[in-house]
Amino acid sequence: MQWDLFDVRLQGSRIEVQAVWRVPWPRLQVFSVLMDFEQMPVWFPRLDESVVINRSPQRLHVRQVGRFLGLTLAVDLEVQWVEPERIEFTQVRGSFDSFEGHWELRSLEDMPEGTQICYELKAAHPLVRLATWVSPYVRSEVQEQLEGLDAYMRRLWGTAGR
Repeated sequence: MQWDLFDVRLQGSRIEVQAVWRVPWPRLQVFSVLMDFEQMPVWFPRLDESVVINRSPQRLHVRQVGRFLGLTLAVDLEVQWVEPERIEFTQVRGSFDSFEGHWELRSLEDMPEGTQICYELKAAHPLVRLATWVSPYVRSEVQEQLEGLDAYMRRLWGTAGR
């Protein structure tokens, strides 16, 4: 896996993540994995629970419980999407002061079956302030999560798209 961009910033109580990489599978396939919330604990190593609470057209309410920096954290997310280009998520209740982000899936001109995955997360939690001194650990934990997604897709579809 090679990053086009991978940046994790800690500022005060905020963590900001930006990641961009390319995969050899079509957007619709990648979208289907990202929208399969019940399967997320398979590829997201520190996610213990991911359950769809409510489902309606273009909107989901999802509850997730996981571990980050040794803490157990929970979020109830509102998820909206434009299929298969963009998935947006925002915390409506949970352990964070704020937690929001999106996945953006772009077709690649140089790889017609491929997809560029763009991930952005902005979260605030009072204990992140204490985590600044362990920022390399935060960075590697976030990287491990996203590499888990990439490895999961490779197990599903191999190295070439369908």
